Amino acid sequence: MAENPEGTTVYFHYDFDQKLRYHKVEFSDSFFGDFGSTELATLRAAHKRSISTQMGKVDVLSNAILNSNRFIREVLEKATLPECWWNPTPREDCPHSIFKESFSPRDAGVIDGLSEELTGVVILGTLILDYKHDIETQLRVNKALIEFEFKRAFENWKATKIEQYNGTEAEIDYQLHKDMVTLVSTFFTGGLAAASKGKKGADLITTVTDGFKTGVKGLIKSLDNITVKAVRDKIAKFTQEVQQKFFDDYFDEVSDVFKKAVDKKPELVDSWKRLEDANVSQALRSDPDKLTKVNRYLDNNPTKKDGFIDDLKNTFDPEKFVDKTSKVDDLDQQYGLDYDGFSPQNGKTKADLPQELYDDMLSGYSEGLPDHLKEQFLNQLIESGSNIPVKRTVSQGDELFKVIPKGNELTQSSYYVTKAQLDELKQLGDLEQKLGLPLGSHSVEYDVYKAVAKESVDIFESTVAPTLQKGYQTTGGATQSFILNSSKWEVTKVETIIP
Repeated sequence: MAENPEGTTVYFHYDFDQKLRYHKVEFSDSFFGDFGSTELATLRAAHKRSISTQMGKVDVLSNAILNSNRFIREVLEKATLPECWWNPTPREDCPHSIFKESFSPRDAGVIDGLSEELTGVVILGTLILDYKHDIETQLRVNKALIEFEFKRAFENWKATKIEQYNGTEAEIDYQLHKDMVTLVSTFFTGGLAAASKGKKGADLITTVTDGFKTGVKGLIKSLDNITVKAVRDKIAKFTQEVQQKFFDDYFDEVSDVFKKAVDKKPELVDSWKRLEDANVSQALRSDPDKLTKVNRYLDNNPTKKDGFIDDLKNTFDPEKFVDKTSKVDDLDQQYGLDYDGFSPQNGKTKADLPQELYDDMLSGYSEGLPDHLKEQFLNQLIESGSNIPVKRTVSQGDELFKVIPKGNELTQSSYYVTKAQLDELKQLGDLEQKLGLPLGSHSVEYDVYKAVAKESVDIFESTVAPTLQKGYQTTGGATQSFILNSSKWEVTKVETIIP
């Protein structure tokens, strides 16, 4: 379904399952006149917001679009708001608009004051639409205008200035706030006018704050501008250098995702500090998802804080390290990282193998190993696979690889994989699942060892069977290669991975 008044088309889609209506706004090519591509994109976005805002306020949809269209054209044609839009004194010649008498004198004064400081009708149009419809934008503009270091100077100025005004209460309120913008602009070196010249068509709020920071660097980034007391109290304990880094993340001009997350959960500041101590990137330390994972891990493991920071400093991939640390800790909290109750599911047994194959595998062990241990180890290998092992002969110099938890001592364990299988496991990121690892073998990082055949030697391969341990299941499915006599192989550590 679509409505199409005056070259503005609104497309509708109704989701009957969710009982929700969605819409998309498009304009004819000539609707905005002769504007450049950058300015046109700005106007389109502002006007779409205007129409979307009016959807729920006007009974007839076409009226909402027509009124918004009329308003945007009035904005493009005028440099200021018509007085009758904000002055309650009745006037018969007032241009009709859905916005008539909907601006307070104070808001109108701020907008007209900014319109005189900012060059470019596109910025003006975006300003009025955003300031009127977006409460977040309105708050940010007002904050930028009255909550910096000049606040006391402004109050003194207002006390002396108000005596010079004549007119109704609405007219005085309008003129006072219009003049206030001029005071702000001149108070800061560069001001709004200087900022607007180089950023015509740019986002208004970025332009405003950039202009202020030209004159007073860093004043916006201060404890006074952190509204949540719990956050402010935590930051106050940091050194000045660390505070500045926090301000860089908290008052980010591109995204307020970090700020919103910290304001909602002040304990994330502690996680941020841990990541800062580890010298990670700004992108990582200001990622709410990563901060939440760190916060949960450190809450569960209060004695591991120092070790966590050291490991994070030394890891080759801090982002994956945080994700994997959280994942392994979640398993630890739910099941415990041990070997109790671990069992392959539907694995083969000695009885499933031809006797000739079983004897052939048994003969592959070192002669010095007692027979009862040979059978014990071999039966475990057979039970770990979902199919009967297949014999394969490798040549001198051929390679196999073993993956063990980082820092663990290399043992005589027979479980290896080929290079192709290892590369697939690293790419898919489900190494523990495909290898059917016990919970006790799960790790954040793994050391990889390479075994090089010293001579031609037989190995046996099978598919890893699914496993079950205290309710935790793995899928298996990787191809495992058994080295029965490690003395015929040269084994060295080659890398550390976070799958």
